[in-house]
Amino acid sequence: MELADQLISNNSGKYRFFDLPSGKIPISIYENGFLMYRTTLNVRNNSRLVLDFFTDEGLYLLDSYPLQNGYYGFNDWNDIWNNPYGNSGNMGNINYPNVMDNQTFQQFLSTMKEDAWFDDKKITFINQQGRHAMFTSEQISVLVKDLSFDKNKIALAKSLFAKCVDKQKYFVVGDAFDFESSRRDLMDFVSKN
Repeated sequence: MELADQLISNNSGKYRFFDLPSGKIPISIYENGFLMYRTTLNVRNNSRLVLDFFTDEGLYLLDSYPLQNGYYGFNDWNDIWNNPYGNSGNMGNINYPNVMDNQTFQQFLSTMKEDAWFDDKKITFINQQGRHAMFTSEQISVLVKDLSFDKNKIALAKSLFAKCVDKQKYFVVGDAFDFESSRRDLMDFVSKN
């Protein structure tokens, strides 16, 4: 990742840049040496920006904090932002854009169960929503588990992988399958994507 004249590379996917000039600053995101994404940030003096990048969705500003005497506004920086997505087990606190909170997801699920009784209708309903929303691994597991046939479950689990915001937890979707061979098929797919 390159921001202004600072270039940082690591395996964690977490980057912190300090002492940036204010104004419009170019940011470039690379993967394996190839440019994936480039845009410009508007950086203000005495503030900290918290951003996240999604391969299919782009760069999002999650929050901005004022800097006062070198203090960022809270002490538990790592707990708040470096592991924010679902580690608390509370889907309602997820900070990803376009992810349904728990209440909305329950409404979505009950509407699907009322309107779509068969796998093909359920898959169509889910895919229509998926055009405008992202899902957590746990939400995808619930949706996959609601289908009747493993061949439909595996097809849905694979198609929703691209719409998953916490791919590092995708193993939970394996619990939705009736057969071990389907779990292996999904994990093999995940390992290649």
